[in-house]
Amino acid sequence: AARASAASALGLLTDFSPLQRYLTVLLQEPSTEVVRNAIQSAGQVRSQEVLPLLIYRLADRRLRSDARKALVAYGTKITSMLYDYLNDCSVPMAVRANIPKLLSEIGSQEAADTLMRSIDQTDQFLGYRVIKALNRIRMQHAGISFSKRSLDSLVVEEIRDYCRLGLMLQSERLRGESKHEGFDLLLQALHERTDKKLERIFCLLGLRYSSQDMVSAYNGIRSKKSYVRAGAIEFLDNLLLPDLKQLFLPLLEDVEVEAFVQKATQLVGFQPKSQASNLKDLIKGRDPWLKTIALYLVGQLRIKALADNVKACLHAEDPFVGQTALWSLE
Repeated sequence: AARASAASALGLLTDFSPLQRYLTVLLQEPSTEVVRNAIQSAGQVRSQEVLPLLIYRLADRRLRSDARKALVAYGTKITSMLYDYLNDCSVPMAVRANIPKLLSEIGSQEAADTLMRSIDQTDQFLGYRVIKALNRIRMQHAGISFSKRSLDSLVVEEIRDYCRLGLMLQSERLRGESKHEGFDLLLQALHERTDKKLERIFCLLGLRYSSQDMVSAYNGIRSKKSYVRAGAIEFLDNLLLPDLKQLFLPLLEDVEVEAFVQKATQLVGFQPKSQASNLKDLIKGRDPWLKTIALYLVGQLRIKALADNVKACLHAEDPFVGQTALWSLE
């Protein structure tokens, strides 16, 4: 109880008080009550020395809300540090994944800019959190601006990825004559990634246009009712810029496989590839899970032509990728 009281009292200290150093000690106490009080005090005095400890407390479910509130109190001046932690692969994912929401609660232009610079993530989950945080800022802070040129470029790249994944998913050459169950796993993963990619496109469009309108349009496109889909497409046709409209809308107008493949091929110039070429693209790609499955299949099917690509993954940052590459070569 005495240590908990001391942790609370430290919040009354003046700037540069030598007693602030005890916050570092109390933030590492085993007692949740002591640490919670120390976190609250840190948010009051805003000591720079304890920032790393506060950021790492975002990983603790019991103290996450307290840590986030304390960090928000530091304001815009910590956005540069948060960018470093968010984009550092050596930082635990439990910490990194909670930084986007923190930045959205800081809610400044600098926080939005930090999220925009962090939007290109290899981890799908983390990338999704970044975009959702940007949408939260967009909805809650009308004065925040986003570069329309940057957003348009991002949307075009996402549409190209959507086409690439969609073509791979629909390609009969991907499985070929193989009955291996690994292809079922790969097709399921590709389907999930394609769905997420479409959602990501609409989330980015929500930063360019009205977030609520894009949510409605996305739900309309996902509807199984043809008249609802048609209404959503008509809305987008009246809203999007001509270049973007010509690239995106044809992919949404037909749900039939053959129509999608034909239009995706025409619009972005991708051609259906062989089984080995598709697996090679996945191995060289940035998605760790798709890379892992592709490496597994290369090992199962003994595709020797891809040995060099497999070797290049032996020292990958993701341990599952490296371990699967090693197994594939055995």
